Amino acid sequence: PSPFQVAADLATPTQVFRQQVEWIARTFDVIDPSILAGSESLPSHAAAITFDDAWLGTFTNGFAILDELGLPAISFLNYCDIDNGVDAAALAAFEHGIDSEFPSMKNRNDRPSDPDAFRVFQGDLATDSTIQYWNKHHRCSFGSHLYWHVLSTGATPAEFEESYLRNKYRLAELENGLDLMSFPFGQPGEHFDDSHVAAAQRLGAKRVFSARSRVNRGTLNFVIDRTSLSTQDSSPGTTLQYLHHRELRERLIRSSGPPNPETPH
Repeated sequence: PSPFQVAADLATPTQVFRQQVEWIARTFDVIDPSILAGSESLPSHAAAITFDDAWLGTFTNGFAILDELGLPAISFLNYCDIDNGVDAAALAAFEHGIDSEFPSMKNRNDRPSDPDAFRVFQGDLATDSTIQYWNKHHRCSFGSHLYWHVLSTGATPAEFEESYLRNKYRLAELENGLDLMSFPFGQPGEHFDDSHVAAAQRLGAKRVFSARSRVNRGTLNFVIDRTSLSTQDSSPGTTLQYLHHRELRERLIRSSGPPNPETPH
């Protein structure tokens, strides 16, 4: 892994990843992500395996292991990363430090001050040939992470639409491209809002994905929440138990209602 991937906690060791997906396969019915673009009913314990961004290791390590295990998955791509070899989040960390703010639309065309040092810091991104190779594998799907890997908040409606459509047209060239989209950075209200959800739906998205760590229950909404797994957690059951406990606590708080007002003296 690259210095950025280590510092940003993005690099899952391949053995840990294998154990994670084997656990998911034992615990859930792993579905083909294309089902989420339609109206088919899902198994009661469905799970989808997803990746974001355009890191080369997603394919050479992640997709390779999943293909060996016969498990389907989807990668949400930023085609700007593929076209230019620069990830905006990695660039922000390189230029301003690992704790810098996420890049915004005004940073979409930024370039590194020292390209050679930046390439070492960032690590390898996928190329068109990488995508074309995995596009031949029927268990591998591709969705949109918008064209630019920047925040949706702060973008004008026209800028957001351009980022959506540029990626959509590229995905349409792929046999396994789907009208599914995950928002960069992914926290509702902070990194995207209802106006971006509505715009994505208007522009053709069948469903969109957040990075809010919640379990989806009952009928799937247009916005689907996702849970990220720790890069070091080879037995993710603890994470799932924590989510169930948190949701139960939230439901109990909501059902109890507001406290009774005090009687005035």
